[in-house]
Amino acid sequence: MGAGRPPIWRDAECKCHLHCDPSYGTSAARPETFILRITLERWPDPLDVVVKLPPRSELVRFVTDTYGLTRTEVAVYRQSNDMAPGIRMPKVYFVDYNADSNACVLFLEHVDGIRAISHPPERVISRLDECTQVLEAIATWHTHFWGDVALEKPTEYSALNRADDLNYLGTVARFTQLEFDAYLKWCANNPDVAPVPEAYVDLMRNDVLAIAESGNLGIVDMCKLATHVGWTTFCQGAASADNMFQVGSEPFGFLEPQLGLISSCANDISWFFCTTCPLDIADEHYHKLIRAYYSKLKEELGKRGLKPPADEAELEEEVALSHILKSALCLIQVPVSSFPKGRQQYRDATIFFRNLHASIVRSDSVLVWQRAKAGMTRSFRRCGVRAPDEANQALLNKKRRKASMLTVKAAAVASAAPGAGLWHYALLLQQNQTHGD
Repeated sequence: MGAGRPPIWRDAECKCHLHCDPSYGTSAARPETFILRITLERWPDPLDVVVKLPPRSELVRFVTDTYGLTRTEVAVYRQSNDMAPGIRMPKVYFVDYNADSNACVLFLEHVDGIRAISHPPERVISRLDECTQVLEAIATWHTHFWGDVALEKPTEYSALNRADDLNYLGTVARFTQLEFDAYLKWCANNPDVAPVPEAYVDLMRNDVLAIAESGNLGIVDMCKLATHVGWTTFCQGAASADNMFQVGSEPFGFLEPQLGLISSCANDISWFFCTTCPLDIADEHYHKLIRAYYSKLKEELGKRGLKPPADEAELEEEVALSHILKSALCLIQVPVSSFPKGRQQYRDATIFFRNLHASIVRSDSVLVWQRAKAGMTRSFRRCGVRAPDEANQALLNKKRRKASMLTVKAAAVASAAPGAGLWHYALLLQQNQTHGD
């Protein structure tokens, strides 16, 4: 699909014109995406569909395969036409997925007013009412998937990624350790990013990322525990403005579900505050926005005869904890040292880390993590969660060491080019073919 006139095919028997517009490409980290115009001789209007193909890059393909991103996206899109009222996703016309090769082809609705499904135009969320609408849309999404949907509907959702899966999270802490210094240096050299909170740096170095120390409740364990305190749903995974759209007065719609994760609903709320909500609105109206999400969640769950497990004060603690968990997960996905100034990735990373630092301070996340480690947060007390005793800790440490064995071997290689993050991990996995239990 190079430059020049877009290719046009004609099938004489079907009387069908296929017009492929090559101007709708995607970034390297997303499947190839383009608009296909289908004209049928006996149909009055042409049909524009968005076609998503596997990425061309072998490295990107390996990353999506390793973390099951394609599998997750297919599982969600296959159910998207049966979503509950109030949830907007592109209609799915056709899905072809090969479980052996993990390759797929998706034919999706081309939504009017959006240049391409993967790239909605930049939408600046600048008002409190817009932020409220986004959070209410996220709450409606969470209601549809409320509970552990993989257990309730294994046929439809057993393929979804989970925040309590050691294979999925077991290497996160080790690679975050390798990336942490590069992240601190990048933030120090970027005048648009607020200083990294010192208490957060100490917590990450001495506690969150210290995954093999006796008596430590690290990132993997905390993710697992937070998934089982009653706030569980299938999170969209990247619930930010660039993965949402709106047509007219319709509710906000969702795009790109491949980063979705069965986890605490606070995961998506944290991502919203780190990527989409303006700082001045978050600082002034944080509690009001949490209340808006909670009220919508309670309203929608009530229609199904369900209710949230606790009050909004507990939800705020879960969001505060998620800021720490989300930061560790994102540091290996945001190779900051490789982003040249002026590039969109540089601007996106600047916004994310600036908002992350502000969110950690605003929510007192460091204190909440320390309370969670002692089993003293509201949700942990309600569910009787305790920090692991020495016998259980030894077993947990053994599993973590086994799951992160590859990253220990690769530390010297990865640290030679700090900031490469997940891409180094993908290359090393490709070379070693080693997986955790």
